[in-house]
Amino acid sequence: MKIHILFLLLSSLLFAGSCGKSKKKDVVGNPGEKISNPSKTEKTDKEEEVWVWEGSFNVLKGIITSGSGKKPPIRGGEKISVFVHLAGLEKNTDLKAKVQVAGPEGIVYTDERTLLAADRIKKTTGIVGVIFTSDGAWVSGKYSVEVNLSQGVKKGKIIAPFTLESIATVSSSFQLENFAFPQVIAAGRTYPAYFLLRGIFGDSTVKAFFDTKKKDGSIVSSVSKKWDYKNGTKQSIWQGVVLTAPADEGEYQVLIRFEKDNKKINTGEKIIVKSVANIANPMVLTSSAQIRKLFYRQEEGILAAMIFSAEEKEMTLDIGITGPDRGVYLINRGIKVKGGPKGHPVALPFTVPEFAPAGDYHIKLRIKDGSVFTENQIQFRVGGEELKPPSSYRATMVELGNNGIFTSVYDKPLSNGTVYASFILEGMKNDRKKRAVSGQDLEFIEIDNSCTFSIYKPLMEAPEFKSKPFEIKGTYYHQVMRLRVNSAFKPRPHLKGRYTLRLDCEDKKSDRATQLTKPVTFK
Repeated sequence: MKIHILFLLLSSLLFAGSCGKSKKKDVVGNPGEKISNPSKTEKTDKEEEVWVWEGSFNVLKGIITSGSGKKPPIRGGEKISVFVHLAGLEKNTDLKAKVQVAGPEGIVYTDERTLLAADRIKKTTGIVGVIFTSDGAWVSGKYSVEVNLSQGVKKGKIIAPFTLESIATVSSSFQLENFAFPQVIAAGRTYPAYFLLRGIFGDSTVKAFFDTKKKDGSIVSSVSKKWDYKNGTKQSIWQGVVLTAPADEGEYQVLIRFEKDNKKINTGEKIIVKSVANIANPMVLTSSAQIRKLFYRQEEGILAAMIFSAEEKEMTLDIGITGPDRGVYLINRGIKVKGGPKGHPVALPFTVPEFAPAGDYHIKLRIKDGSVFTENQIQFRVGGEELKPPSSYRATMVELGNNGIFTSVYDKPLSNGTVYASFILEGMKNDRKKRAVSGQDLEFIEIDNSCTFSIYKPLMEAPEFKSKPFEIKGTYYHQVMRLRVNSAFKPRPHLKGRYTLRLDCEDKKSDRATQLTKPVTFK
């Protein structure tokens, strides 16, 4: 069961769907030509990564990002998207692809798929996308995704490099890098335990032992597992086991021991067992369903849990998220979920926005069974540099394009038709007020802005085109420093040549205004 988390407004909220766009140059090339990858900015990068196109197709443009829109370097555990604008497609013929990803540890991913079915190919040009999910155990370093295309007798190959930054590190020693399982579980029910072990080479056997003890030290249950690896080349393994919670309520300790050859790893975790209707096994997962407590801006993830009750029934789930600034980032009440003796899963997809403050976030979940409330909590951390408050009210980083996927900060020619725009608005007035929420007074901030796009001939005072004003409003229970704003407008069709684009924004709360201009060309 999937429930999309809906936030108060716009993408500055912690789990709002991020609308951040990648900032890319055009990539135009001929078969077999090596071309600079547009994934890096001109000012800071000394080393350019190179895309390679070979074969029968003409590549008009290509970009690579994470599934959340983040440009390289990409974090391990994210979805990775390779979008390519191809010319020379054959109509009414399947376009197929073989995908292979290689990195510091060799080939880490392979797949075969049909990118476009024959009945969907109506033109000789089109945008195709290859999307795959990286593994949280992939080590940091340089990677490349190779896509071999085939369509009838036509063949082509695309090699797109990218840099991956992973929490995992290369290690030749046997060590436990990550171990996680829920701290609150339902009495007598099964629950998963996951772990990441590093330093697995050659022929080896890994053993795991799980002893559940009461406070007095008496053992309630013991489970052991064994995994044999032959001619192993992987430095790391993700594994999981299914354990059973004690039948009686109370606090317990699970002692864990891993063995490989003559090496041992010992650890332990506390668990709380409950028998009433409850939210069990809360976990924060990557988009590839691996447990992780540290995320970065624009990463995708999943908040997962199991809902238990004495009988099959529908209940309501409330979610609240607080951040490092004590701000409330989400209040979502009354989500309809199912519970039962065997448990029902809940999966809540999220994306960490590009302006989420770094620090610890607390997720509070509350289930209502009749008139009884049961709560559970989980915590995760957002990493990255601390965001400095903006010094003034202004709009920055205007990106334009005729396709929402390919908006760019660079001045590339635009076609007549819909123009997609993305920009950052910062420094809005933050006057705080108070409002009662669930019987508690919470501070909140209201923002109210209005923006327009205008297109001018150079040195002309009257605009050739002016869009209708669009409003940027919102109510937030946390500090708002920056927002990603996405919009679209449709200029008059006769525009051709060089123009000046002007963005005007007004902060109605403070009577401040900002203006930004940039050159734009229509072809």
